[in-house]
Parts: sequence; C-alpha cells; structure tokens
Amino acid sequence: MKKIFSYLLVFLCTLLACFGTLCIEIKMNLTEQSINTYLKNSDLTFLLESNNAFIKKIKEYFKAIQIPEDTLKTVLNSEVTKAFAAKYLNDAINYIIYEKEAFTLQKEDVENLVSKNMPVVKEALKGIGFSLSEEEETKIYSYAEQYAENILDFFPTAKEIIENSSTEETFLINGISLQETKKIIKLITDISFIFILIGILIFFLFLLWIINRGKRAYYFKIGMFLYAFVFILIEILLNTIVKEKFMIEINQAPAFVNHIINEISKVGWGIILLALGISFILSRIEKKGGNNEKIFTELCEGTGEEKEKSDNEF
Repeated sequence: MKKIFSYLLVFLCTLLACFGTLCIEIKMNLTEQSINTYLKNSDLTFLLESNNAFIKKIKEYFKAIQIPEDTLKTVLNSEVTKAFAAKYLNDAINYIIYEKEAFTLQKEDVENLVSKNMPVVKEALKGIGFSLSEEEETKIYSYAEQYAENILDFFPTAKEIIENSSTEETFLINGISLQETKKIIKLITDISFIFILIGILIFFLFLLWIINRGKRAYYFKIGMFLYAFVFILIEILLNTIVKEKFMIEINQAPAFVNHIINEISKVGWGIILLALGISFILSRIEKKGGNNEKIFTELCEGTGEEKEKSDNEF
C-alpha cells in the first residue's frame, strides 16, 4: 500500500507541477515586456501586404504626413513602433481578459510615435541614397500634428473590439467559445489560483518525503523524469500540430508565427533540460545512498559474524 500510495503521489505531483508551470508561463507571456520581446525580434513587414482595412488606413496616414513609402518597412520594424504595438496589445489583453481599465490613446502618443521614428526614416532614406531636408522634416511634423486626431480613429480600443465581436458565438477550438477561453485564461493566470496549486504541490511533496525515508531520491527522480517527458510531448505538439494550425489560420504571416512559437519553445526546452539535470543528480544521490546502505548492511553482517565467532571461542 505504501508503494502504491507513493506512486500515486508522484503522479499527482507531476500533474500539478506541469499544470502550474503552464499557468505561470501563460501569465508571463501575456505581459507587455514579453509581448515587446517577441515583437522586437520579429519581422512585421508582412502587415504591409495585408488587405486589412486597418493596415490600409495606416499606409494612408503615413502618405498623408509625407513619410516616404520606401521607409515604411523600416519604420514598422523599428523598436519605437514595436514598443508602441506591445503597449497597445497588452492593454487590449488586460481589458479583454482581466477587465482592467484600458488606457486611451492620445494625440500626443501618435505625435511621439512619428517624432521618435524620424531618425529611423532618415537612416532608411540614407540607405537608398536619399536624404531628408529640414524643410521636409518640419513638414512631416506639421502634418503629423494635423492628422494625429484622425489616426486615433484607426486604432480600435479594447472595448470596441469586444463590442464589435460576438464573444458568445465566436468559437476557437472544438466548440470552445471566445468567452469561455477568456474565463479559462483569467482563472489559470490568477495569482491566487497559482499559489493554491503551489501550496497543494508542496503538501504532496512533503507527504512523499515523509513516508519514503531511504527511497526519497528514487521517487523524486521518477517525478522529475515524468515532468521532463510531459514537456517533451508538449514541445512536439507545439512545434507540429499547433504550429501548423496557426500557420494555416494566419497564412499571410507563416514566418511570424514560426518565430513566435520558436521563442515560446525556448523556455520549454530550458525547463526540460533543467528537469533532466535534476533527475540525473537525484539518480546519483540514489545510487550513492544504495551503496552506503549496502556498506552499512555488510558492516552489520560482519559485526554479527565476528560476535558469533567470539562467543564460540569463549
């Protein structure tokens, strides 16, 4: 019974550890910093080839303020633009999932986006053999200020995104609606929920530690190996079925999808290597503990034989 209970605890600990890790990873990947990191190292020029009305309006805006079309790709991939996009996306996520108050895009935000991208525009023009005169630069700033109010209408707020989409009828995967997905993500990324998972995991690990004196390393080694095995399966699933599905759904940006999934996978492989490393250390500890037990047993047996021999001689 003790052995069966120990294996059951190992299974439950592995399950809780895997689920808890995924919850923490999802929460971390929904932060502005993570979004900015993913966008920073990705190529967003595929957006310029999109037929999306929003992208068309952005192109029209850049033309209206006299920013050369040849520099649009460079401007779109600039750190300033990606940081702005990360803030915008993070704000939308916080409003949609966590129902936090959304920030309102101001005229000054648009003007700053243009002014901070000006060095990028100059460098891009320089690369193709052109330059921007002071008069042209002043004209761009003037047009940016003039049309800034108009571009605010190009950026739908998170509230407008929700109002314009039927969250009850929009389905994502296997009949799971967008509304249900939102509730699930909100639950599993809640800090209280994560702490409860960690608390239950610590309790089960403590039980496993208490009832297995002498074989602790063995059971913990199995747990870490199973933990690594589960994440290997997740990595295979993520880089095959999930990646293929998203590439089909977002067929205009296969390179972007591939980049994002590869970035997420790096964390997973780091977890796997760490788990396998700990499993190897525990295996060495188990082996060393077994040798020590064997030596102790031999010493005890040797002492018994010597005592018996001594009694016979007496």
